[in-house]
Amino acid sequence: MKRLCAALVMLTCVNAISATDISGSLGGTYGPGIYHVMDTISVESGDSVQLVPATTFIFDGSYPFKIEGTLLAEGTETDSIIFTTDTLANPERWRGLRFLKTTSSGSQLAFCLIENSYATGDDSEDARGGGVYCDSSAPSFQNCAIMNNRASFGTFYGFGGGVYCQNASAPILTNCLISGNRARYGGGIYCNHATPNYTNCVISNNSADTYGGGAYCGFASPSFIHCTFSDNAASVSWSEWGGGITSDHCSLTIKNTMIVYSEGSGIYLNSSASSQITFCDIYGNSDGDIVFSSGNPTQGPPNIGLLDTINANSDSCDTYMSVFSARLL
Repeated sequence: MKRLCAALVMLTCVNAISATDISGSLGGTYGPGIYHVMDTISVESGDSVQLVPATTFIFDGSYPFKIEGTLLAEGTETDSIIFTTDTLANPERWRGLRFLKTTSSGSQLAFCLIENSYATGDDSEDARGGGVYCDSSAPSFQNCAIMNNRASFGTFYGFGGGVYCQNASAPILTNCLISGNRARYGGGIYCNHATPNYTNCVISNNSADTYGGGAYCGFASPSFIHCTFSDNAASVSWSEWGGGITSDHCSLTIKNTMIVYSEGSGIYLNSSASSQITFCDIYGNSDGDIVFSSGNPTQGPPNIGLLDTINANSDSCDTYMSVFSARLL
């Protein structure tokens, strides 16, 4: 956690050297310096783009960054890489990072800030993945912050305010912060038919206009290892459906993870009996820590949440060694 905090301090700084307007297909190396994005930018399939530390992309209109090739955006703890917009000058915001094909799977981002984007539009794909959108791809993120993004809330679409992945996408996020994002479904994270891997991540203060404040997972097999879900919120009308995590026909892996102080239930389980939820701390969630679809416990792993075991610290826990009280920390 200290390493993550150091990363966040780093991400508040913009150490700019130059300012250049860019648009269209990119190639080669960019930075250090400030780049003003004047139209849609892209990395084409087969091409590679490198952003060096202390580089900032400021989007001056509602433009996406489409990646079908390889994006290498690897900042450092002292010199980050920033993707942003001025929300006063550009109230429609920009359209986020969009990893669109398997050919983008070699992309790597480190010490990046991805903020203030807005996925919206009449097409359902345009309204998915506020900060990061992955389709059939597996980019890697380390020590990144994905903050204050949104996905077309208030419409039927609007999935994944922070991160959205689908179609066998398997992005890897390590030591990242996903915070302050909003969507209709899956405020922080939305995954559909995908296998994302989150390790040592903090998912906090995200909100959904329906359910899945922290994360919504449907027909997916995500993993959350050593993560913290905190202060995420679902709509009052859907609160029992998962302020923290909503699992719908999933095989979740959640291990050594905290799910706390959700507005709504901590974890909502529907047809997710094959999930593995072990060694977790789950407490302080307003509509219950573990909630089952139709109140049926068979929707989740057998006996999950039933305090029938004592762990090595003599604390009451369920058979999966998860505890449900803050005093046990």
